[in-house]
Amino acid sequence: MKTLHLLIIILIIALSTSVTSLLADSSVILTPFSISFSEKDFTKAGITHQILLLNQNESKNIHVQITNNGDTIQEISLSISTLNLDQYQFSYSFEPSKVVIPSHSKTEVLLHIKVENPKDLRTTLVDVVAKGKGFGITAKAFWIAMRNYVSDSDMYWIDRSLRESMPGVAFENIRPFTLEENKGIIPNNVFGIPKYLPQGYNLQGFSPYGPGPMLVYSPVRVTNATQESDFLHSGGMIVYYEVNGPNFNLKNWMPDYIAQNEAQQVIVNNITGVAIDRQDRQTDDYKFKSPAQIVLFKGNSEIELVGNMPLDELLKVASSIPISGMSENQTMLASCAEDKDWPNKPCNDVINVGDPNQKPILGDKQDWQAFYDMKGKDWMESKKQEMYFADQNGILKEWYEYGSDSGHLANSDVWYYYNLYDQSPDIMKYYNGTIQKDLLKPIITYYYASPIVFVIIGIAGVAAAFFISKISVKIRK
Repeated sequence: MKTLHLLIIILIIALSTSVTSLLADSSVILTPFSISFSEKDFTKAGITHQILLLNQNESKNIHVQITNNGDTIQEISLSISTLNLDQYQFSYSFEPSKVVIPSHSKTEVLLHIKVENPKDLRTTLVDVVAKGKGFGITAKAFWIAMRNYVSDSDMYWIDRSLRESMPGVAFENIRPFTLEENKGIIPNNVFGIPKYLPQGYNLQGFSPYGPGPMLVYSPVRVTNATQESDFLHSGGMIVYYEVNGPNFNLKNWMPDYIAQNEAQQVIVNNITGVAIDRQDRQTDDYKFKSPAQIVLFKGNSEIELVGNMPLDELLKVASSIPISGMSENQTMLASCAEDKDWPNKPCNDVINVGDPNQKPILGDKQDWQAFYDMKGKDWMESKKQEMYFADQNGILKEWYEYGSDSGHLANSDVWYYYNLYDQSPDIMKYYNGTIQKDLLKPIITYYYASPIVFVIIGIAGVAAAFFISKISVKIRK
């Protein structure tokens, strides 16, 4: 029996353990090095940053660690942005100010800093900037607080946010993304509309914003009454288009922007830009994460993506954006993913401002009627009931993704068709952790079988083998 118990335990462990891997997208290049600080050099740890208390004319040494995450040697220069300190008399130096770091290794630099004349300085962020000789810029910040000017209550608020979002509606004037608006929505901008969206996301509409238009994406419906906090909590994403003036200087703008936002330089489809990862935030006792952000530039064209999702996922969206004047082999994902279940699936690579018949990238009800007609009423109704069954049993995500690895997207096509008519179940709840599968509920379908089913089958198989072996022994006797 000990052998039987051991086999059952091994079987359960094997079935309940999964390993996932994320392959780096060759169209995306991140800054290959990062900065961190030694906690022992600071007075207090904040929510996201370290805090250093200083007296006037007091010097302090900070150990700055630079890690080369890349496969090549990096030559890196260090500096401090003066954007937050230019009104104060301060001095600093790095020892050394330049370092050469082998691949996949780290080194340490000593930062000497001194505030000589605070001029009523209470608190300020100090932005340490690392710049590669070739490609790559990143920044990391810490707080300085002047001991003579900061009270205990001031210390409490350092590194805390006032709020997660502004009160009120997110988009007062959001409108459907109609064919008429498509004709001139992004004039003089070379960036098109994303071709990849996270599972469950849809284009909710168009909102005029500032000098450029903004497209609104979310896994849930967005209206003129949607609150900004609700939009953030849904994982909402905006894509904002702008055309910069002739005096805009990207080379001067980028280092300061990276310093102020603790961002990093990125290259997406050979287009340079900056990226900001999500960061921990807290106001009073409420903790949250700031949205990820990507800004890309080509000529005078600018596109900004802001999404309450991991940076890796937002980079996938950014890498799918077609660019006018670039060949398909220059633009990652510029051609639509193959759909073997519907070869004629709608796919609009770039918004053509001169085309009066330009349609949204995902197509409209008229386009998707062809899918319904091709599959037939009986098949569509059968898949619709199958979709509802999957939702009722908490496995809609598995149903939705079934076949996607091999280019068979029938299930996700069915979900999208019925979603156009508000008849599809909410799929985002399966991706944001709201729905948890009942792993002990026995479910068997052709696209999913719950782990408990395999455990039961495995136990039965081991038990059968055990008893058969017993019978064989008796027969031999």
